[in-house]
Amino acid sequence: MKRNAFFLIKKSYTFLFVSLTFLVFKNPLRVTHHALRKKVKKRIYENPEVGDRLTFLKTSEETDGKYTLMRVDLSPKGGNPLHYHLSFTEEFRVISGELSISVDGEKHVLKKGQAAAIKPKIRHRFFSETDNPTSFLVEIRPGSPEFERSLAIAYSLAADGRCYPLGIPKNLLHLAFLLESSESYSPGIPLFLQKIFFKTLSAFVKRIGMDKKLERYCG
Repeated sequence: MKRNAFFLIKKSYTFLFVSLTFLVFKNPLRVTHHALRKKVKKRIYENPEVGDRLTFLKTSEETDGKYTLMRVDLSPKGGNPLHYHLSFTEEFRVISGELSISVDGEKHVLKKGQAAAIKPKIRHRFFSETDNPTSFLVEIRPGSPEFERSLAIAYSLAADGRCYPLGIPKNLLHLAFLLESSESYSPGIPLFLQKIFFKTLSAFVKRIGMDKKLERYCG
């Protein structure tokens, strides 16, 4: 199942490239970064596809942009796809259970009280290999309201049955928009291509008003 999900991610990127080429030649768009504007109001979001619950403990607004603090309650065998970020450090600290993380191809197992910090541009993912639930804190520095809102939308789409396994949106425009907004990128694909894809398709999402529909998930 997980291999199929990772294959789906790569297939989605290929489709995005074809879609982008068509858009650029048929209807050129101004490539600009679009940040989600609506504040996250709900505190708890559940993702049945990934098998976890996300709780916002401190938002970027509440810490004057210094950090965002979240709690994740992960079900057995749950996890997310391999990815990396460009502008913030991400720290995982285990509250209970056991959490596995992959960092630049190396696996690390964290137990209660242990933590690991992931610097920008480092490939990583978290996952559970145990038969018991795992709870951990995620802190990103500096705080990112765009990342917070993207998570709120992604979890809500999954709860509505609009995502594939591992929480990947079924709608490719949704996928591109959320990845661009959260600055989440996939290893194995040139960064400059991903930036062009996501920025252009995100501009298209904004043009057709889809961003407003997605923002309703922010609470």
